[in-house]
Amino acid sequence: MINPYNFVRSDNPMGKKEPNTYECIRGYNGLITCRLETRTPIFTPAPTQRPAGRAAELRFFRIDNRPALPCSSLKGMLRSLAEAISSGCSPFDSRQHPRCNSKKNLCPTCRLFGYLKGNDVHAGQLCISDAIVEDGYELAKERIILKELGSPKPNHEAFYKEAAREQGRKFYYHQSHIKGVRDIPIEGNPTHRNVRIEPLIKGTFRFTIRYWNTSDIELGLLLHSLELPEGLYHKFGMAKPLGLGTIHINIIGWKEYSPESDNPASRYRQFNTNSLNISAESSDSETQKQLRHKIDFFKGAYASEYAHNLGQPATNDLWSLNSKNLNDLKIMLSEVSYSNEIRYPGFRWFQDHSQERLPSTQDIHNGSRRLPDN
Repeated sequence: MINPYNFVRSDNPMGKKEPNTYECIRGYNGLITCRLETRTPIFTPAPTQRPAGRAAELRFFRIDNRPALPCSSLKGMLRSLAEAISSGCSPFDSRQHPRCNSKKNLCPTCRLFGYLKGNDVHAGQLCISDAIVEDGYELAKERIILKELGSPKPNHEAFYKEAAREQGRKFYYHQSHIKGVRDIPIEGNPTHRNVRIEPLIKGTFRFTIRYWNTSDIELGLLLHSLELPEGLYHKFGMAKPLGLGTIHINIIGWKEYSPESDNPASRYRQFNTNSLNISAESSDSETQKQLRHKIDFFKGAYASEYAHNLGQPATNDLWSLNSKNLNDLKIMLSEVSYSNEIRYPGFRWFQDHSQERLPSTQDIHNGSRRLPDN
């Protein structure tokens, strides 16, 4: 048996520094357009009041009556991955990677996505739009009652304490055998702890990311968090432990704003003047090559910096580096061959195996350890 989640370890953290501030335009500024495609059913709920004593009825989040993915959820997904890729400050304030504690000295993730501690605030260097579904999507014809989804239980130290607080971040396995509604684990005898949902079976979404005042390293980290190598995927939304939420993101357009004047007033007037406007949706192969070259340039800048940070030879290929975080991510972001073994241990299992430690990502992948079935 394999638990639905595991932990991605950290490695050498990237250096901290003061972010670019907003009183002037500097660094890189632009707009990236992305396409998001589902590979399994997904679900993200619209706001609702949960009824007492029975299963909640949850509808898919909508904007103008079309299924959509909230910008806040997209930002959270991308930030979590950026933290893992860069071994950024830990959400658990671990000894190895303490949280950032001043806007004057931030890790790359906090510089990009923002930082808040009391009145000490850095708003970040990007703004993500909601993702709106394109035509051709398919919602389930009937709502389904999911198997019970519990909240995280970090007080279960055998699973959480050593792994999460000292080593890394929690990720859910992709479950490639979940193809449609019939594959989703459902509950035949629901209680008030279950939820009835309206999953989206398939769909393609589009969203944009506006960025400003970024360095080449920060922009490279954003691009690595957005567009993953072939065979690696993001996980989004509700019911990840049950196999929902596998998505694939491509960058399909890029506008870059590069005011050339040294005069501050002229720079602001020129800010929305495009020095670059390219789209992968163009039939022109040269345009597509230009977009790919732009992406690879910034990805390479980050990869080279991270290699230096690890004490390894410079490379433009981040995922070729030998580091604990990237090695674990390559497993947790892939569609593993053993996904049909994934399920939550039940209440009785935890009673019988209260001290059973969670096998590591690497142990599970190489077959050396599993959780006992009973």
